[in-house]
Amino acid sequence: MRRMLSVGAALALVLLAAGAGSAREGRVVSRSLSPQDIKDYKLPATTQKSSGLFTVGIGTPVYLEAWGDSARALAGTTWTLTSKPSGSAAALQTSPLGADVPFAEPGYAQEAQIAGRQLLVPDKVGSYKITAVIGDTTVNVTVTGATYVGVGGVEGAAPQFPQCAVCHADQVAKWNETGHAHFLKEAVNGIKSDHYGENCIGCHTTGWDKAAAADNGGFDDVLRQNGGWGTSAADARGDSAGNWWKVLKAGNFEAMPAALQAKSNIQCESCHGPGSEHKGDPTKTSVSSSAGDCGFCHDSMTTHYRNAEWKISGHANTISEPTGPGEGSCVVCHTGEGFQQRVEQGLDIMQTGYGAKVANLEYSTINCTTCHNPHDTQNEYQLRAMGDVTLMNGEVITEGGTGKLCMNCHKTRRNGPVYAETYHSRQNPHYGVQADMLAGTNGPNYGNLPKSTHLYAVENSCAGCHMQPQTAKLADGTANPVFAKAGGHTFKVKADNGTPNDPSDDTDLTTACADCHGPTQSFDMPREDFDGDGAIEGVQTEVAHLMEMVAKALPPVGSTTIKLDSTSTVAQNKAAYAYWYVYYDGSHGIHNTRYTVGMLKAAYKELTGRDIATAVATEQVAGKPQAFSLAQNSPNPFNPETEIRYAVSEPSNVQITIYNSLGQMVRRLVDAQHATGEYAASWDGKDNDGAKLTAGVYVYTMRAGSFVENRKMVLLP
Repeated sequence: MRRMLSVGAALALVLLAAGAGSAREGRVVSRSLSPQDIKDYKLPATTQKSSGLFTVGIGTPVYLEAWGDSARALAGTTWTLTSKPSGSAAALQTSPLGADVPFAEPGYAQEAQIAGRQLLVPDKVGSYKITAVIGDTTVNVTVTGATYVGVGGVEGAAPQFPQCAVCHADQVAKWNETGHAHFLKEAVNGIKSDHYGENCIGCHTTGWDKAAAADNGGFDDVLRQNGGWGTSAADARGDSAGNWWKVLKAGNFEAMPAALQAKSNIQCESCHGPGSEHKGDPTKTSVSSSAGDCGFCHDSMTTHYRNAEWKISGHANTISEPTGPGEGSCVVCHTGEGFQQRVEQGLDIMQTGYGAKVANLEYSTINCTTCHNPHDTQNEYQLRAMGDVTLMNGEVITEGGTGKLCMNCHKTRRNGPVYAETYHSRQNPHYGVQADMLAGTNGPNYGNLPKSTHLYAVENSCAGCHMQPQTAKLADGTANPVFAKAGGHTFKVKADNGTPNDPSDDTDLTTACADCHGPTQSFDMPREDFDGDGAIEGVQTEVAHLMEMVAKALPPVGSTTIKLDSTSTVAQNKAAYAYWYVYYDGSHGIHNTRYTVGMLKAAYKELTGRDIATAVATEQVAGKPQAFSLAQNSPNPFNPETEIRYAVSEPSNVQITIYNSLGQMVRRLVDAQHATGEYAASWDGKDNDGAKLTAGVYVYTMRAGSFVENRKMVLLP
């Protein structure tokens, strides 16, 4: 049984050190609870949300959650509050989170099960020590109750101990460049929007919690202490009702009392917990990389949907297998914490022994802070890495915009041209190969293969397609059926519409394709007869057929199951690598159609000695014809290639067939379903087997429904 490692660092709760140990041995975490969680699990509207920290404001709940090994039965958890501050009446209570409330981050369900829950609401400043006995494992954790002190230095005021800026001036300077640092100010001054409401303020200030017990120095408490500044009818800063947040104009923020300004905007304590008890003690503050910390504000449909998108992504559900002892070279891509350490230390898979430099080998999901640095605005969207990407064959990718962040992990760990020629038990590029495929490189050496231009033509490459933004409603006001199912932070380009085993109702996000390829509803758009069977099918279908042809040409011949061994030839080793290169790319030709097709066709020829019939290019051109028609080919006579234009006046299956002077069919040029439009197909003077035909007169025939038309053309010597 594989041992599950501690998730303490994955949640980055420093004061969980006392509860160190693996989740299989038992773990206690503070579960985040977002506004969307409260809605989804039908909790009372008065339920207080939580960032999932162990340092919280007085009157703020900690939803304690015990984890046990997912592979064994547990008797439950025994909880004890072993100590608390003098005068505290706080006690452990039954958690309001029922059995229907799952893990906050779905990936952890692979390794752990929820063995029990409790609720603690600190009522005094100080430490609350809790012991949980989970099966045969004892775990100790500490909750710190505290009050908010503010970052310090707002509007030029000198920071005062224990405000954050006194000790962490460098981090505060970086934070001050982020959007978090100025959101409320810009909102009430009318810069962000032409409207603003009280329901917005809670996420744009520090320590907002209007629960009666949550009197902890947060913005709402200071607001109350200042007589509800800006809420009286006599206040000239407000509207007729005196609500300062409804009349948005320059100077609103500057007119606030200094005490309110000090708790305005999204400050350090919004993510790390109130700081009154920190005072340099790292066990009395929280450093979280959990998505729940962000979900505290960014998870409330339908306007705040980033967390909802992320939860169905592969990143949120990334596998836990390649983590743990000896997996330092894996966690840099397979865990959020590992990737952060990789970027911070400048590590890369091109470096020898890089895995030994990674300290955190524990499983964690790939979440918000994996890709975004909360403190650093150096890169767009505060992305952690935007530099050039070096592939294992030494090629450097300089294009790709924000998508270059993705390429740090979605690239092969093999030097393809070298690795492919020798037999290995794993004759593949080690999974993610998308960066290599986009660049059209690092596959087996088949010479100078053609390449498509998606890497350069699609703005922000990976992100341009996989993160196409979606809104709750379409332009016509109707509900968007793929909202929070594809695009955005789901990283999906296809919505399965709730039927993962039925592709017939899938929705492809093709908006990013339209600028170059015109309107289309499917990635599997007809382009060319790549597999040489005489029918022009969709790109992905054609590539699937090519993959099948290559697989069947490999041992055991005729089977789609590839089995190589140490006696395999170089051609077989290369072809198997090519097959798996395309397979693990996952796009079936969409990322780089020409390189994909060229590699598979070259592999097939090297294996069999036979060419696959040269592809026949077919493209739709502008126009909506009123009738079917077949134009004279041009040029005519021709050698080596000619173009045939034709028009389709209504959706139809179109066939264009070429006959020799004896009436024998020599080439099925087009056989595909067409939308209304004008099209152009090219013929290279070869038959269905790829053999060059002799010079002479040929007849080409177009059939579409009841429409039939013939024309002659001349192939020159």
